[in-house]
Order: sequence, then structure tokens, then C-alpha cells
Amino acid sequence: MSGQIERPRRQTTHHSETKPQEALEELLDECAQEPIRTPGAIQPHGALIAVDRGMRITRASRNLEAFAGVAADAAVGRPIDEVLRFPDSFQFDRPRLEGGATLVTVHAPQNVDRPLRASVHQAGDETVVEFEPASEERDDSGEGASRRETYDLITGLLGQTRGDRTIEQLCEMTVEAIRRRLGFDHVMIYRFDAKYSGEVVAESRNESLDSYLGLRFPASDIPEQARALYLETPVRALADVRYEPVELLGDDANRDPLDMSACRLRSMSPIHRVYLQNMGVAASVVLSIVCEGRLWGLVACHHATPRAISLDTVHAMALVSETISIRVQMAEERRMRQALNGRFVTQNRVLDRLHSAEDLVAELAEVADDLIALLEADGLAVRFGEDVWTFGKAPERGHAAKLMDEIGRLGGDGLFFSESLLRDLPNAAAVAEGVAGVASLQFRERDFILFFREEQARSVRWGGNPEKAVSRDASGRLLPRASFAEWVEQVGGRCRAWTDVDRETADDFRKALAVFVLRRTRELKVLNRRLRQKTDEIEQFVYSVSHDLKSPLVTCQGFLGVLREDLAAGRTEDLEDSIGRIERAATTMGTFVNDLLAFSQIGRAGEGEGAPVDLNEVVHDVLGQLAPRIQAQDVTVDVDDRLPTLVCRRHDALRVFDNLLSNALKYGCDGENRRIEVSCRSQAVEHIVSVRDWGEGIPEEYHAKAMQLFQRVHTQKDGTGVGLASVSKIVEQLGGRVWLENASDGGLIVHLAFPRELPLEHRFAGAV
Repeated sequence: MSGQIERPRRQTTHHSETKPQEALEELLDECAQEPIRTPGAIQPHGALIAVDRGMRITRASRNLEAFAGVAADAAVGRPIDEVLRFPDSFQFDRPRLEGGATLVTVHAPQNVDRPLRASVHQAGDETVVEFEPASEERDDSGEGASRRETYDLITGLLGQTRGDRTIEQLCEMTVEAIRRRLGFDHVMIYRFDAKYSGEVVAESRNESLDSYLGLRFPASDIPEQARALYLETPVRALADVRYEPVELLGDDANRDPLDMSACRLRSMSPIHRVYLQNMGVAASVVLSIVCEGRLWGLVACHHATPRAISLDTVHAMALVSETISIRVQMAEERRMRQALNGRFVTQNRVLDRLHSAEDLVAELAEVADDLIALLEADGLAVRFGEDVWTFGKAPERGHAAKLMDEIGRLGGDGLFFSESLLRDLPNAAAVAEGVAGVASLQFRERDFILFFREEQARSVRWGGNPEKAVSRDASGRLLPRASFAEWVEQVGGRCRAWTDVDRETADDFRKALAVFVLRRTRELKVLNRRLRQKTDEIEQFVYSVSHDLKSPLVTCQGFLGVLREDLAAGRTEDLEDSIGRIERAATTMGTFVNDLLAFSQIGRAGEGEGAPVDLNEVVHDVLGQLAPRIQAQDVTVDVDDRLPTLVCRRHDALRVFDNLLSNALKYGCDGENRRIEVSCRSQAVEHIVSVRDWGEGIPEEYHAKAMQLFQRVHTQKDGTGVGLASVSKIVEQLGGRVWLENASDGGLIVHLAFPRELPLEHRFAGAV
């Protein structure tokens, strides 16, 4: 076949890891600097002019006369309507043209009988008009294909790819449909990996061109700037790789090179054209496949002989590109969702175990098999704090810890993946004996989970030697490789690739476990704070007990001595006084010990289960016990009959209101207004019960102190300091809260807030 390169036999090379080649990198860097957006030339099967805001021609392709009857140098500077006539209805609407190309039929004044098909778009400050004869697609055989076939292709693709198609099925259907409709010799789908090397994953062809199915191509074959252009312009058409570029002539103004990124006729890179020639390709159309803003792959349509497609077809093929992209993205999302669902089952099983774990590291060890399954790993290493353990195929603990330290020094977002530690972490590779790759999840500074994979030697089939991607000829011109013969590379020192499913799973698990670790850290902080609080309480308890018992004991000891002396001397007139003082001191000690014992019993298990308790009945019973004191002090007590019913232990409720009402009688009813009020107001989430007196009250600065154990305020010097502390502890264990308020017209109000729906943990904690 004319122009086809005979493919040499299969070649094989062996590599444990590809070494950097400075000379090749320099050539690739130079290739990447090629001005593919601003070539200053077009393909010859059409013509181009650009106009400024005043609609005067600023640039024209040198072949303008062949299409419009006006020489390019004569056209530059003239109004566009002297060279091309647009329909009266057409408007050069810059905002609309910035959004994409518009197709329109135009005429040259010198040849009104020859319609031209034009594509108009905006490029910076200039409006670009590309045009060609308004005819069907043409090739060297003179046969054309109707533009309707392109739209038939779109509807056909939509119909054939409907339903739950796999990526493989979708790609195979796409290449078959495009080749059948458009008639190219070879249609293939080229899929990029994470590093933009590509693989031919589907193809449909006749015998005119060779097969590349299953072959890989290095990222340098489609440099970064070319990939960026594919993201912006979904269709690129090349009519004849051997064409002579037609340069653009411009006016004398100091203008930047024309940005031809969106030009349908843009001249292609000479390196790329030689690349296609070396493949035996004479014409090509390439469609972009874009998923979630990333270039997923390309549909490459190759023909063994020159073939131009019309501007209408190029425009329509953009819709084909979008259709394929949508279908591929849907298939990818479906594949991802199905794969992740299985991983999530395993992840949730692990997290369920950890939620009830007392020892995180020990529990992780218990679920090691599930952890390995989570990322399809071969081994694990876990470190939280100073605890390190390994499982399965993994380095020994000391080496695993060193590897964690090395990864930690890299920084980043807490995730690190390597398919080759030898390549990515050469300093740490020596300690990672027996494993080739790692997925690292970092939590706090020293907390890691490492997933290891063993080495998996494999063969990579390349379309030509990737180490000879580009070279330079004797004149210094860059040349692409000439051979695309299958080149097999034996790759070692690597594990199975970490997939997007692995990465998504790892990220989700790290975030979930980080929340768990953070929660446990907070719980430890709370426990430590409570421990310090309990320690302080114990110290205060020891001090208060020793202080409060010492005073009555000293009194007893003192008057016992006096009593002994009086008895020895035969004095009996003061015996009754001494005995009375001793009895009062003993009573004080007994009261203190009883209050202390009652406080210690609050919330202890074994004192009965919680049950519904009507606070109206509780308050009535307490007032019955206090009736003699109420009558003696001539106190009026008003009680709201709408007090709530709580699920609690009845004697706890009795203790709360006995303390509050006794305090009100003792400290709030010695003035002129001898009155106590018990009221209630119910809100959306809680009942607020208030006990008020009209006494002296407690200064606001002592409110918090008054509810602490053994703390007395200056207005309550004769108390034990246990009463309000008991009230606060009981209410808090019911899920409520207590606070004090000084009434504006005098007196103290103690507020008790009880939740309307008691939390489950309080219902069965034994406190209720």
C-alpha cells in the first residue's frame, strides 16, 4: 500500500525501572515548546480572514484569491463586505461568537454563483472567518458523504449505548459506529492513564492500516500543551498530512500572533504530521473524550489516503465528541459506584468494630483481614502513638516505622501512593524488603496505616520504543520515532497499579477514621479533664472533710475535758451546758456525714430503676414533711400544679426538692416577705421548674461556687456545702442543668431544666 510503513518484527527490552535520559528529556522539552496554538498558517483546502472591531480585515491566508477572488495582500485593510458577503440576518455578535463557532453560508462578490460555507468565531480582539466551498465532504475518489450521516451517527450512538454498558462495550460500539458511518479506514479509542501514557483499548479497521489494539504509547506522544488544546477544542481534522501550510498575511499593525486554538483549518505541528506519516496515515480526525474536566481519551479516525471533511461535519462531530464523553462518564461513574459499594461494605464493617473499641490499635489488629481486603493489599503496618504492628506481607516493625517517617517528611494531604518505592522513595526502599508499592494513610503526625503490595513483574506492550520518542536529524530538526513496531518492556520493581477505586476508598476511609481518631482524642481530653476535676474534688473533699469534722471534734474534745474537770472537782452546775455542747457537735458531725453519704450514692447502680415520677406529688410529700417548720415560720408556699412527670428514681427527686425547699425556708424566709413559690414553664425541648424565695439571695459572683461540693457562701455559713451540689449532680445525670438567678425584686430563684425527651443513656444509667 502506498505510503504504508512495513512494521518490523516484535522487539523486546528488559527494565527493572526506566532510567532518566537527559538527552531525551531535552528533546521532549523542546517539542513541548512548539507554538501549536499560533502556527500562523492553515491547511490549504480552505481559506481564513480575521477582522477587527471596525470589520476591517487584519489578516488573510495567502490562498484567499483561490476562494474569494481577491488577493490576500490586497484584501488586508479592506472592509470585510468587499471580500465576503454575509446574509442580512447575520450579526457579528462578539459575546455569542466567544461562546463557540457559528456556521453561515457566504458569497464572494467576485463570484456570487459560488457559495462558501464559513465558520465564524472570536479569537481575542479579532473575529476569525474560515471558509471553503459549500459542498459535501470530499476525498480523492470524488465520493462524498452526506452531513446527515453525522447526525445519524449521534442518534445511532445514543441508541446503541443505552443501558448499563461497560467501558469496554461502549468503546467497541463507538469505534464500530463511527467507522461504519464515516468510512475511515481505522478508528480507535486511545485511553489515558493517570500520567497520560495511553493505551489503544478499542479499534475497528480494514486492512489498509495496521492494528494497534492493546499497545501503549508514552505521554510524550501527546505533550501537555496538545492535551490542553484537546480539552478546549473537541475536534481536530487533518485533510492531508503532506500538505504545504498556507501562511497568514497581516497588516502592519503591531499585533500578537493570532490565537488559532479554535480554528478548524489550523495548520498542524510538522512533528505530528511526520508522526502520522510514519504510521502510514494520510488523513485524520480526532475527537476528545472529556470526563469531569479531564481528558479521558481520544477517538482517532485514520485514513490511508487524503480526505477532507466539511466544516459542517467538523461542527457536527463536536456533538459526537460530547455524546461519547457523556456516555463514557456515565459508564465510569457506574463502574466506580459498583466497585466502591463492595469496598464500603468492608469499610463499614471495620468502622463498626472501631466505634465500640476501647483500644484502637488492638481493634485494628483484630480486623486486619478486612483492612487488607479494603485496598486489595498484601500486607499492613499500623502505628498510632508509639505502638507499631504489622500483618501479612510487610517489613518488620522497625523498618515500617522508618518508612512512615520518610513518607511523613514528604508532607501532602495525608495520602501517598507509590507503585515503586525504588523509584519514588529510594532512601526508604531498602527498609521495605519484600514489597514494591505502598498506599499510605496519615492521620496525626505519627499515626499511619500503610498498605503494601508485592512486586508484580509484567510485560508492557508499547507502540514503538518509548525511549526513542523523538530524535533530531542532521539539520537539527526534531523528528518523531519512525517505528511503531510492538516493543515489549519487562517491568519489575513495581506492584499492581493503585486504581482510582483504591484511591477513592483510601481517601474515604482516612477521612472516616480521622473523624473517629479525633473523636477518641477529644474523649481522652474530656476524660483527662474530668480526671483532673475529680482529683481536684478529692483534694477539696479531703480538705473539707478534715476541716468540717475537725471543728466539732475539737468542740467535743474541749468540753469532754471541761466535763472531766468539773466531775473531779464535784462541780455539777455546768454539766448540762457541757453535755449540750457535746451533743450539738455530734449532731453537726452526723448531719455532715449523712449528707456526704447521700451525695456519694447519687447515680450509683443498684438503687432501683427509673420510673415515671410526678413532681407535683414529690413536692406535696416534701411540703408535708416540712409542714411544722412552715407553720412555725408562718411561710406561704405557692405550687404550680403543672409540674412535669419525669422518668427518674423517686428518692432522687425527693432529695432535690427537699434540699431546695429546706434552703428556701432556712435562708429565704426570715424577712418580712415569707413566701416560697414553685413554678413551671414548658418549652419545645425542656421543662423549666423554678423554686423562688424572697430572702437576701446570693450575690451573683457566688452563684457558680454555691453549686460546688463543700462550697459555702457568706450568707450560708452554717450549711454543709453539700445540698446544692447534690441538686446539681442529680439534675445533670438526668440530662438537665441547674442555674441560679437573683430576682429583680429580691430573693433567689433556682432554675432546674429537664429535657422533655430524656436521652436513652440517662434512662438506663441507673440514675433515673
